[in-house]
Amino acid sequence: MIYATVTVFSYGVMSQQELKSLPNPAMAYVLEKIIGKPGAVIVNLGVIISIFGAWIANTLLAEEVAYQAGIKRLFPKIFTKENENSMPINSIIITNLIVQVLLLTFLVTNEAYSLLSKLSSSTILLPYTCVALFQMKLNLKSKEKALSKNMVVGIIATIYMLWLVYASGMMYVVLTILALCPGTIMYIYVKKKNSEKVFKPYEQVIFAFVILLFLYGIVKFPVIMSM
Repeated sequence: MIYATVTVFSYGVMSQQELKSLPNPAMAYVLEKIIGKPGAVIVNLGVIISIFGAWIANTLLAEEVAYQAGIKRLFPKIFTKENENSMPINSIIITNLIVQVLLLTFLVTNEAYSLLSKLSSSTILLPYTCVALFQMKLNLKSKEKALSKNMVVGIIATIYMLWLVYASGMMYVVLTILALCPGTIMYIYVKKKNSEKVFKPYEQVIFAFVILLFLYGIVKFPVIMSM
């Protein structure tokens, strides 16, 4: 509602052509035209606070995922080390170093932002699909009746996510595989270190298929970047 209202009301302040030519954040210039310089200051301060909050949230989210994976013995034990404040220090350092390396690519290529944008769009689909599938798995194992409310939600969510994966196009699926497949190296290392079986028979088939898609993605990477 807020986004729609701001967009529509802006046309009452400036013409479509004027709005189109505004640099980011465009809302600052719209509010400046209404109440003067304080309008731009208000919006820019809001943007700074928003970016700072998003930065903190994403930093904590990245380290927490790696930390929890370490606890579940899916990542190496190094990710579980905590400092005197009970913070997973190694997880924070490693995940942030990876982010910094990705940000530094902005300095060496004009396609870095495009690549990261495509990665963020494509890699979100597979985890959400797995969440929907996992809900169905839990429902099937529970003692609820066949068409319970949770099962219906799980079926609808699964169908919807599978449709999104299909609608996104094969190249985005391949891009997701390119981003996630290298993580299996860490998974295999941890499993072998703990003397656990790496893959079940059906998982071996899935992994072989993923490897084929990964190799296909490497060959087609220039095509994917030009999309």
